[in-house]
Amino acid sequence: MTKLKNALFTCLLPAAAVILELLPSGAVLHMAAGPHDSIKYTYPYFSLTPFGYANFGPLITAVLTAPLLILGIIYAARDKSGLLKALRRVSLAALLASLMPAAMLGAEYLTGVGAAITALLFVQTLICFVFFGEKKPLSKACHPKTRSGII
Repeated sequence: MTKLKNALFTCLLPAAAVILELLPSGAVLHMAAGPHDSIKYTYPYFSLTPFGYANFGPLITAVLTAPLLILGIIYAARDKSGLLKALRRVSLAALLASLMPAAMLGAEYLTGVGAAITALLFVQTLICFVFFGEKKPLSKACHPKTRSGII
């Protein structure tokens, strides 16, 4: 991939995720209005209120997406393998954190904005692991024609 495509994918996807995390309809809380009723409240991902009510995923996702954006900008400028490893790990952690509300609390705690953030982080993680992978030649020790690794 060219340098421009690296900058595009490593910077724009986390930037779009951060912008969506600032919207007030990302994180969901259900409060009891009576014995059989509940009221749905939505908050931005950076809000501490859902975290205080045990919905940990949105704030963790937001806290991981901000460094992901910074790492993406630095990786686009320098293109070093150490930064790529960090970019991969942080993007995978942010993706798993974005899936946390639906996995722990149920699908009713995932909004359209939350699903879009998860989709952006999934594409970011996929790009980091698949398209930015190092192409190493097959070594002699793991060549399929040999059993013992000795040729």
